[in-house]
Amino acid sequence: MNRLKIYLAGPVRGIPDYRERFAVARYCYTRAGCAVLDPSLLPEGMEQADYMRICMAMIQSADYVLLLPGWEKSEGSRLEKAYADMTGVPVEEYEDGEEDGGE
Repeated sequence: MNRLKIYLAGPVRGIPDYRERFAVARYCYTRAGCAVLDPSLLPEGMEQADYMRICMAMIQSADYVLLLPGWEKSEGSRLEKAYADMTGVPVEEYEDGEEDGGE
C-alpha cells in the first residue's frame, strides 16, 4: 500500500500548545489514510540546526507539505516552505476542520 505522505509545517518555538495544534492536523490526515510526517513528535533538547536537518529529510520524503496556521510567523516554517518550493514538493495551507486528506 502506497499511502500519501504529508509533512506538517508550523510554528513550534514560543507556542505553548504547538503539540496539540499539530495533533489535530495529524489526526485528520491519519484518519484519511495518509502517512503524516510530524516534526512536533521529535524529542526536545536539540539545537535548531539539528531539527532543521531532520525536517528537510522528512520534506524530501513527503508528497506534499501542509502549512499549519501561523506558519508565516515562523522562521523554520518559512524555510521549510522555501525548501519545498525549491525542490518541487507541492505546498498547501491547512484550514481548521479540514478532514479530506487534502484531496
